[in-house]
Amino acid sequence: MLHKIFLITTLLFYFLSSSVFCQNQIYDPNAPPNDYRSKKNPFYWGNHSPYEGYWQQDVYYQIQATIDEKTDIIDGKETLVYWNNSPDTLDFVYFHLYQQAFVKGGYLEALNLKNNNKQSFGKYETAGLGEHVKSLRIGNTDLKTELDFSVLKAYLLEPLFPGDSVVCTIT
Repeated sequence: MLHKIFLITTLLFYFLSSSVFCQNQIYDPNAPPNDYRSKKNPFYWGNHSPYEGYWQQDVYYQIQATIDEKTDIIDGKETLVYWNNSPDTLDFVYFHLYQQAFVKGGYLEALNLKNNNKQSFGKYETAGLGEHVKSLRIGNTDLKTELDFSVLKAYLLEPLFPGDSVVCTIT
C-alpha cells in the first residue's frame, strides 16, 4: 500500500512539475529567430482562428532605415517575406503606402475638400512628396508595379500558391 502511494505521489509530482516547466517558457517576440508563426506564439492568429475557413496573409519584415534630421527625410531598405495563406493562387500583391494618403492631391485631400474640412500640409506633402518606392524586387529582378496614389500593386514573377511565401526587397 505504501509503495502504491509513493508511486502515485512520484508520478503526480513528475506530471505537475513538467507542466509547470512548460508554462514557464514564455514566448518572446523579439528573440531570434523570429518564429511568430509557430505554435508557441499565443498571439498568432493561426493558433486561434475565429471560425473555420478564416485566414489572413502573413508578412514578416526587417527594415534598415536612416533619418536625416536636417531634411526630415527617412531612407531605407526593407526585406519582406509574404506568405499566401489564402486558398487562392496569387499573381500580384498589394502594398499600402499609408503616409502617401496625407500628400496634397490625394484621395484624403479630395474627401476633406468635399466635406469642407481644412487640411494643412508640410513642405514635402505640399510638393506631392510622401512615400516613394525606388525599387521592388524579388531576387535581382524588378517587379512590374502599378501605383494608385497610396496603393502599390506588384505583379509577381511567378504565381504564389497557397501556403507558399516570397521574399521581396523594397527600397
